[in-house]
Amino acid sequence: MQITASNWQVLSPLLDEALLLAPTARVTWLDGQAHLLPIQRAQLERLIALANAPETDTIFQNLPGLLGASSEAPSAAAARACGDIVGAYELLRPLGRGGMAEVWLARRSDGAYERDIALKLPLSHLPHNIAAERLLRERNVLASLEHPSIARFYDAGVAANGQPFLAMEYVEGESIVDYANARQLDLRARCKLMLHVLDALHYAHQHLVVHRDLKPSNILVRADGRVTLLDFGIAKVLESPDAATLATELTQVMGSAMTLAYAAPEQLLAEPVTTATDLYSAGVVMFELLTGARPFATAERSASALLLAMEGTAVPTRISSAREAKAKAHGCATAKAWQRAFQGDLAAICTRALRLEAADRYASALSMREDLTRYFDNRPVQARAGAWAYQWRKFFERNRVAVAVSTVTGATALALAAHAWQKTQDLRVSTARASAIEAVVKNMFDGMNPNNNATRTFTAKELLDRSRPLLMQAAAGSADAKSQTTLMMANLYSAVGAHTDATRLLEGEIADARALGDSRRELWAQCLLADVNTESGRDAQAYDAMRAALVQLTRGTNAQVKRDVLFAEIAYRLGSAAISLEKFDDASAALTDARSALATLNDQPVELVVNVLTKQAALARHRSDAFAAAKLLDDAQNKLQATEGMQLTKDTVAIQRLSVTISLGRYAEAITMAERMLRDFGVRYAADSQWLLATGLHYSYALIRVGKLREADEQIRSLIALGGPDPAIVFQARFLAAQVALFSGESSKAESALASLAQELPNAENTMTSGRIKRALALAQLQQGRTEEALQLLRRTEASQIAVANDPKNLDVAHTRILIGCALSRTGDWVGARAALTAARDALLPARGLSNYATLLTEAYLAMLPSPGVAGLTGTDQLAQRIQRELGWQFGASELATRLQNGSSSKPNSLPALL
Repeated sequence: MQITASNWQVLSPLLDEALLLAPTARVTWLDGQAHLLPIQRAQLERLIALANAPETDTIFQNLPGLLGASSEAPSAAAARACGDIVGAYELLRPLGRGGMAEVWLARRSDGAYERDIALKLPLSHLPHNIAAERLLRERNVLASLEHPSIARFYDAGVAANGQPFLAMEYVEGESIVDYANARQLDLRARCKLMLHVLDALHYAHQHLVVHRDLKPSNILVRADGRVTLLDFGIAKVLESPDAATLATELTQVMGSAMTLAYAAPEQLLAEPVTTATDLYSAGVVMFELLTGARPFATAERSASALLLAMEGTAVPTRISSAREAKAKAHGCATAKAWQRAFQGDLAAICTRALRLEAADRYASALSMREDLTRYFDNRPVQARAGAWAYQWRKFFERNRVAVAVSTVTGATALALAAHAWQKTQDLRVSTARASAIEAVVKNMFDGMNPNNNATRTFTAKELLDRSRPLLMQAAAGSADAKSQTTLMMANLYSAVGAHTDATRLLEGEIADARALGDSRRELWAQCLLADVNTESGRDAQAYDAMRAALVQLTRGTNAQVKRDVLFAEIAYRLGSAAISLEKFDDASAALTDARSALATLNDQPVELVVNVLTKQAALARHRSDAFAAAKLLDDAQNKLQATEGMQLTKDTVAIQRLSVTISLGRYAEAITMAERMLRDFGVRYAADSQWLLATGLHYSYALIRVGKLREADEQIRSLIALGGPDPAIVFQARFLAAQVALFSGESSKAESALASLAQELPNAENTMTSGRIKRALALAQLQQGRTEEALQLLRRTEASQIAVANDPKNLDVAHTRILIGCALSRTGDWVGARAALTAARDALLPARGLSNYATLLTEAYLAMLPSPGVAGLTGTDQLAQRIQRELGWQFGASELATRLQNGSSSKPNSLPALL
């Protein structure tokens, strides 16, 4: 297909209009273009088809510049000025100029839309056919990339004078280096900017696009801190091996279009580029961002000099120009502090990215991003893998790793120490114990080395037992060191389920503290013993101990004690134990005290603040106040968002927030949250991890609630397959599968599955889970017309739920009463039905509001009762429309809507699946 310049003037605006339409609407739109000549219609169809096609040489034959425009460079008279019109755009002012193009701030001159755009125009010395080809390549690259950190593509075309142009998102911001320096960001904040850069690169690489000219001026940061990558002008689409041998004229002309200071070795040698090329450039940008200089700046006079420097000089691991003024510009108080912040992990990450051989660099942008995340979490970075002392220092510095397994090998066993270390983070590592760490590591790894123990698999407790004598011996010369080591070892034993060992250690620590008259040391050990008791199910002992500890701390003192972090620690544990014992009033008072104490501290321990907030949220959920729980969890997430590290805590709070969103009936929002979390967790955790499985359960439930039963069934099957080692996960997944059957009207299948679950559940009469299963079982019986049998089961379920919740307005009880009301209406007991439904509505309205599906159904069933009765809050027609719109996919919902519209109050035959 060949397009002349005159035809292009007709087709270009039409192409813009077509690409704004959905693909399914374009056929109808094309049929309306009756004014086009047959050849123009065919060319337009072809251009639409090619708009998002992969880069091939044949696409570049379509622009008119390759036929109708001269290949000669335009005259000097082609110089541009403000107010000039290029295509449909008016040039406002120049924004920048590079070796191949200049960029202007522009706006549509035809008023089609009001938006500032960046208009890219090839420099006048380039032949128009080459310039057009280059911009078409860039258009095809940009059109395939939709990412919040990549400048968006808007339009491309050729003006009446043959001038090619490319219209892109106008990004108002500063280069990443200028932005960081102007705000004196510290090195961790600068690394956070690099995380966004690597996210965008990873996205582009996944779409087979290599930027090839990454540099600070192509990475802008907006005023709100958002990072945006610009100028994919020399980007290359990674082609198949066959296509790679077919170099276009553009590739030959543009192959050297790069910025020397940020070019990778393979670019300087004119060798093929890969994703590793961008990673090298990202390494140079990061090095400059952190140190204020480029790694080989003195050799940037030529490509050959730069190559010689790369081959003969190691990447600096220290800042060569560390001066006080520059240190302050990098968020550091002194030059020494700047050196300390860079050397080590950050220097190693930069060095890894700047390896001479592409194969020696990071495997992907995601790998480099993960190493930066490890740095934030105080975990060993892959760039420094293999150093014993380093690995163990990071191991003890880590914020928190929640591991609950009984037998482990290798590095997983060692990770258990982080949980203990977090609990003793306000204590300092003694010199004696620090010097013993390497011996401990060697001892533990000797035990796990298959060359030494080919037939043994060591449990975590055995590994701790091997380490304990060494650490305790190293700490024997100092009472403080002995105390610190005892607390750490106790928490390690507790983390692997060895609660007896942990208890003995802590009781010994408490006795020692009492003998020395060190009350604070004793109370801190009491806190840790309460943790052990809670983890081993001895909530009553933890509760009694913390009440006594609070009395001991506050005895004979004034109000000042309530501004003490130890007061907050004790009150938090007291509140937690009280929740487990269902002493909800005591829990509320203790957690309020803990939060008040924390509010008085200048330096609040973030983890404790978050723990208090999440426990208060749990308390709110016990009281059926999901709105309050959501607010508390939002506060916890906001607190964590401003905190580096603590990723596992962040993920745990996110799962709790997802659960509350579902409780509020915001299922579409919950689905979006769950899908994002599953993507994020998939990067950090194994497929069968508790975080992914728990999120998958919530996701499945939300999918069911919006009628996406097929998707929910697929997710549930995956959960059952992955959750094999975790019976609780499998049990919950099976319960969800039974709900899918109920919503689909497969009541017999659902009844069989639910009856099996009810038999497997221990203490079946005394749990909320039992009540929900039995309520679902009763619904299956109602769907099959067995009203009396279902009513008896529902009455028993209601009684056990009230006993467990100790609250007649509990929402589980309310849901059961809805079905009781439906069953009684079938028997003709209108008075009993009205009483049950009214009680359900009185509980649901303040807790869930009018928009919740359960409230909606309660109103519908009340409206169907014969007069005189309680009128619904809205008209029956509106109720019928909402039920059809929101619940129409459910079994029985259409019948209910029809009966509402017809005003029928006779006995219903089927019911929507309400659980």
